[in-house]
Amino acid sequence: ALGGGLGVWGGINLLEGYARLLGEKKAAYAEYRAAREEMRELMVHRKNLSLILQGDAKEGKGKEAEREGR
Repeated sequence: ALGGGLGVWGGINLLEGYARLLGEKKAAYAEYRAAREEMRELMVHRKNLSLILQGDAKEGKGKEAEREGR
């Protein structure tokens, strides 16, 4: 028994622990995927808003130039 073997019960505890950790890992990864997808969607909205605001700023400058020219 001094050979460092796990014995029958030690092996079962290891398998149960591994199964529990694997389940936790899968749950955590599912949360990570959802958070990553939400971040990507927010980045798309951010870029769209940025483009809209840039377009509005350019239109505003063009209208100001028209007013000054009249």
